[in-house]
Amino acid sequence: MQPHTSSAFDDELREVRALIGGMAARAVGALQGSIAALDAMDVDAASAIVVADRDIDALNEQLETAVVRTIALRAPMADDLRELIVAIRLGSQLERAGDQAKGIARRLRGVDAEFHARHKPLLAQMAAQAAGMLADANTAFQQRDLTLARAVRGRDRALNALFDRLTADVIRHMTEEPRRVSAGSHLLSIGKQVERIGDYATK
Repeated sequence: MQPHTSSAFDDELREVRALIGGMAARAVGALQGSIAALDAMDVDAASAIVVADRDIDALNEQLETAVVRTIALRAPMADDLRELIVAIRLGSQLERAGDQAKGIARRLRGVDAEFHARHKPLLAQMAAQAAGMLADANTAFQQRDLTLARAVRGRDRALNALFDRLTADVIRHMTEEPRRVSAGSHLLSIGKQVERIGDYATK
């Protein structure tokens, strides 16, 4: 076991935080990009989101390696150990958030543009809420801000309420226009994926 030196350990913690920050930025970008691609019905942009998810996966692998290495070499105690364990969990949630954004992008081909336009404002509001929660979860981790972390968890209820509104609106339109059932199903799945991203931000 290598001796614990403050400067070496601080460098390793900075590396872990930087990896988390990079994952969070990419997950937020993937969500925003997938919604923008959906709004524009841009198949190429959606395909780019799918490919870019590999970067999030790669960063998560780097994060896991860095944390395991630091624990093995430095034997951190108390708060430092907790931070490293939280980093592993947060990395996993950010990787899953990226997967959900990728899933949204993959659904673009099944979306009915006219039907989507009716629900675009509410879906955009959900995406903005979820993206903000991801960004703030990262800030709370970087700054060890417990108050902000609790606020992120509290905002999940608002996101759930938006999803309930979207569900009610989509089902009403599907009932009124049975030919839109397939389009509505795709939109509900996208809404659920956005809602799940909010869940990942709270964990």
